[in-house]
Amino acid sequence: QITITYDTVMVAGSVVASIDGRVQPILKSVDVVYHILMDFKKGNYGVDTIRLITPTPIIIKRILRDNVVISPRLLYGLGEVKLVLSDTISTKTEIVIEFSATLYLDEMSFPSEISSSKSKYYNPQRVERNVIGGKDSWTIQTTGFADRLLVDIKIDPNPFTPNGDGKNDETAIKFYISNITTPRTLAVSIFDVTGRKVRDLYRNNVVAGAFVDLSAIRWDGRNDDRSVVRPGLYIIRVDLAADQGGGETVCKTVTVAY
Repeated sequence: QITITYDTVMVAGSVVASIDGRVQPILKSVDVVYHILMDFKKGNYGVDTIRLITPTPIIIKRILRDNVVISPRLLYGLGEVKLVLSDTISTKTEIVIEFSATLYLDEMSFPSEISSSKSKYYNPQRVERNVIGGKDSWTIQTTGFADRLLVDIKIDPNPFTPNGDGKNDETAIKFYISNITTPRTLAVSIFDVTGRKVRDLYRNNVVAGAFVDLSAIRWDGRNDDRSVVRPGLYIIRVDLAADQGGGETVCKTVTVAY
């Protein structure tokens, strides 16, 4: 038996989202302006939380409420950002969210939802969108193409110090995967300077995606025996298989220090 409990009171009477500049270059950091226009009817709860779905990680630069800069509490999660407002919005209002993002697919959508802490239940209301030129108003199309499968690989921090003091105890391997629509094997391995493998760090089937921020692959400085490796220079190898053996391998160096 499944029991569903829900609230029949609406958060807002109407709410619609749209994006300015809905054509952007692929695999470049771009600035995005996201509009949410909301209006209310008598009896609506009002809005105190906005949840933005983020198919690629974003960095919020500024948020405006009717052209006035505001500073809501930002809660970043995997595939989402929540904006917790300092008060409840219950009159016609426009929220503008300015953020930067790197887009890695032909088109990427940023839906959102609103909610109210006044509701007894977590009962979010979906933000609607308009259809413009056959595309949703919260969808960005990309131009150009990526000439590589593994894009913008970075190791951060480098060097790092896995000594258990809580500072730089691990390093993050960050990158984007492009041009892969069916699952392919991604493997990340660690080698010492003699070429000896010390750690099989990651192996999984993946498609195009962003391995950055919370999705980055992390190394804690330990080998396959779970012992901390000696200080020195190590090689991180990222291998991505593709059709007809046309995969790609990228190697980066990282320094372990104490």
